[in-house]
This record gives sequence, structure tokens and C-alpha cells, in this order.
Amino acid sequence: MVGHFNLRIDNADVRAYEGSSILEAALSNKIYIPHICNDPELKPFGGCRLCIVKVEGMKGMPAACTTLAAPGMNVVTRDAELDAVRKDTLELLLSTHPDDCLSCTANIKCELQDTIARVGGITRKLRRMDLKPFAENITPFFVYDPKYCILCQKCVRACDEVARQDFLTVVNRGSESQVACFIGEKELREVCPTCMQCVKHCPTAALRQVAPET
Repeated sequence: MVGHFNLRIDNADVRAYEGSSILEAALSNKIYIPHICNDPELKPFGGCRLCIVKVEGMKGMPAACTTLAAPGMNVVTRDAELDAVRKDTLELLLSTHPDDCLSCTANIKCELQDTIARVGGITRKLRRMDLKPFAENITPFFVYDPKYCILCQKCVRACDEVARQDFLTVVNRGSESQVACFIGEKELREVCPTCMQCVKHCPTAALRQVAPET
């Protein structure tokens, strides 16, 4: 039987279960911490750096999704410094992201859009950077549009951890980074048409399923 314990999050006494992360403890107690790369079906990743928190006695601002909750822990999820870092992170993402939310296929269903709305006060202050290349069919079954990709790697992780296939990877570095597929079409045709875990877990419009051949 899994035990539970108490800790404090934003001056509130809450209960968490052994083995849960700070993010899981907060969300289960209806305390919102911004996050995009985290997914309950996937292993903690800590890539988006939006779920950063402050923990009494701990240096820096650890990611809540990769930091285990502990008995007696005192956690702060929001203050001026944390909010400033999150806003800077989101504004950097927006500097390479299209501004066509109303016509985007992921409008209203976009996790980036939802997170920006929840955090609030986000503007496009940074100089507009060149957008990434146009969308392309990196497999016969889904289109990848790097302009909308925020490199959360949910698609890569879902292909590996949920579908157990490991067909996808991230290639290049820095601003040139993007998702790629390195498996032959024969293997893809055996799995992808009935899987689409990559598309399901994508938080933006970066991946969309291709209509089946007729």
C-alpha cells in the first residue's frame, strides 16, 4: 500500500503520495504550476523549464516535474522571480512561433496557448526571429511543421515510451533542432497507421495526421 505524507505548497498544507513529484502533488491538490513538456503518460522530462519552483533548503529553481515531493517540504510555486523566468521562457518560444492562433488547427486545443493564458502578461517583446522551414511529410502518415514545434519532445518520448517503437529523434542543435524519423517506410507502415501516439501527445500544431490513402 502506498503511503502518504504532508507538505506545504504556497503556504497551504497538502497531502502527497510516496513517489510523487512536486508537480503531481500540486496538481492533485488543485494548485496549478505551468508546464508543457510534462505528460502523465510519459516519464518526467524537465525540458520546458516552466514548472520551476523554489524549495526551502534547496538551491536554485528545480523543475517540479523531476523533483520528488518529501515530507515537511516547503514549496513556493509563484513569486516575482519565478514569474519573470517563466515569462522570459514563453516570450522566447513566441519569438519563433507563428502568430496565427485564430486560424491554427490547434486553436483552443493548444497547450502553449493555454499556458500563456494562465501565466498572463506575456507579450511578443523579443525581436521576431526567422521561422523554421515549412511543413513536410517526414512519414507517409503525419505531417511535421517545425514552425509550431516547441521541442518538448513529447512525440519522441511517446513513440519510445508508449508505442515502444523509438522511430523519432531530434536532430541538429540550437535553432536548427527539429524532429526527424530515421526508420524505413516498411517498418512505419506496420505500426504508424494504427498508432499516432506522436500526434496525440503533441501540445501544438506541429504534428497532424495525414488522411489515409484511398
